[in-house]
Amino acid sequence: MRSHTLVSALVLSVSALAACSASSEGTPPRGGGDSGSTSTASGGSLSAGGSSSSFSGSSSSFSGSTGTGFSGASSSGGTSSGFSGSTGFSGAPSGTAGTSTGSAGTGTTTGPSGTCAMTAVATGASGLIDNFDSHVAGSTLLPGGTMSDGRVGGWNIDKSPTAVSTSTAVPMMGGDGGGLALNFKGTDNITATPPGWGADAAVALAATGNCYNAMAYTNGIKISLMMGSGIQNGSVVVSVQTAEDLATNYASGPQGKQIAITNSWADYTIAWGDLMTTYGTPIPLDLKEVHAVVIATSATTAANFDVWVDNLSFY
Repeated sequence: MRSHTLVSALVLSVSALAACSASSEGTPPRGGGDSGSTSTASGGSLSAGGSSSSFSGSSSSFSGSTGTGFSGASSSGGTSSGFSGSTGFSGAPSGTAGTSTGSAGTGTTTGPSGTCAMTAVATGASGLIDNFDSHVAGSTLLPGGTMSDGRVGGWNIDKSPTAVSTSTAVPMMGGDGGGLALNFKGTDNITATPPGWGADAAVALAATGNCYNAMAYTNGIKISLMMGSGIQNGSVVVSVQTAEDLATNYASGPQGKQIAITNSWADYTIAWGDLMTTYGTPIPLDLKEVHAVVIATSATTAANFDVWVDNLSFY
């Protein structure tokens, strides 16, 4: 399942996201995938653009669309089994106002309460989400398969309605260290009305309507990123989408961090405390109700992007 720098880039992002949210039935972006729907997991204050939401029950890349998907990935300290089969990721039903309080990263929140039909609880045994190296180059990465440590999901790539991109969620040669990686690239009209927001790659960690409790991973996320050769250096927003974000009906966006990337592979560590709500009213991060991790183009990168993703893991 949003197919979806600093002072000046942040200003650009706010305006781009505000305009985007007015499109695609008024929902912010987020998504991924082959459904042809629009997406995003990034927006607002962190400059990730987008208009319609990929995790919604309609017009979204994680919403019941058959995504592109996975077969296994090996990890340090553990081996993950592969992705296969099932359809993408729809939004959880809207929740009611929450009553618990807490701080980001603790698993308790203020504001909307998310809904999870079932929740898989991480043990912390293996944080690897995917390094792509156990997949077959060019093979389709279907969502819905079993991953390590109780995760169930898969990758989707989505783009803005105005973006031109033929990228699909298949592993390609050229990863960090010479192995396989995921790539999405294209161009977009960022001066359109509403402005284009580029594209994103999103990996679901639980089946439709379910959640993943990631509290066993006490530090955050690690990821390797690169901008393709010939493209000017830019930035992406790495976000965690939770049931609480979905419960706002996309009035508020996922918790993320904008990262400047270059034309060379580099490893990035994102602490839970670094994540902040990317658009709308701030919502503390609830690690008990995680739906997906999303890598999206920011406003500074959306016009011309070539993003490579590798070695994504919790730690």
